[in-house]
Amino acid sequence: MIDLSVALPYTDQVVVSLTILFIAGLIQGIFGMGFAMIATPMLGLFLDYRVAVILAAVPLWFIATRYILQRRHYVWESQVTRSLLPGIMIGSLAGVVLYGLLPVGANYALLGMLLLVSAFVPLALRHLRWIGRDTSIRGSKPLGFLAGVTESLMNVGAPFILLFSGISNLKRRQQMLALNLCFAVGKSIQIVLITLFIPVSVSWVHVGLAVISSTIGFQFGDRFGGQWSEVQFRRGLFIFLLIMAVAMGLRALTVATQP
Repeated sequence: MIDLSVALPYTDQVVVSLTILFIAGLIQGIFGMGFAMIATPMLGLFLDYRVAVILAAVPLWFIATRYILQRRHYVWESQVTRSLLPGIMIGSLAGVVLYGLLPVGANYALLGMLLLVSAFVPLALRHLRWIGRDTSIRGSKPLGFLAGVTESLMNVGAPFILLFSGISNLKRRQQMLALNLCFAVGKSIQIVLITLFIPVSVSWVHVGLAVISSTIGFQFGDRFGGQWSEVQFRRGLFIFLLIMAVAMGLRALTVATQP
């Protein structure tokens, strides 16, 4: 059995995890997305699944909440918010329940499958020719629910939000609102419920350093937003997601076969 996980001493775990989170924050700052899809599987290669989820969740909550607060008037007036919010909230509650109940191997397998789906969502949207050109809210309830579930279970709600954005023909500003709404609301429910009811072996000092590292990366990347080719980013992300999907599948098999 091939095991792509890496066992590291605790100090090295902290250093490597902070480096990963800095890079993920940098990419989030430049392109407005990608943080959790990059950070969670990379952290999952050498950390316990639940620890990896929390380390990626808290920094993304800070980033998304800042976005929402800075644009709060637009957020509350938008139809996107009103249509997505109920599904995200209910889905996030269900996702936390699954986070607490599912075995680790199943979580890795599901994460791998979701990363695979994430890689092909942009391709699928380009071939859905039945979608009209008008901006019209479509599928907000089921897709919002699925985004909430996967956001609080695996930190990866973006694929369903992007699918919703695509079939609704949302403009860039509306899409960014939908993504950050999912991140901020989903993570609020996720972090509060996990902290209260599900024990996770993670140091809050480590979490605090994760927030600092991610924020520095995000602030640095935000200065270069719009100056890098989004097409090249999406191509690179596609390859990365395929590799990580395979890695998470192998990680799931390794965990499942351990005595």
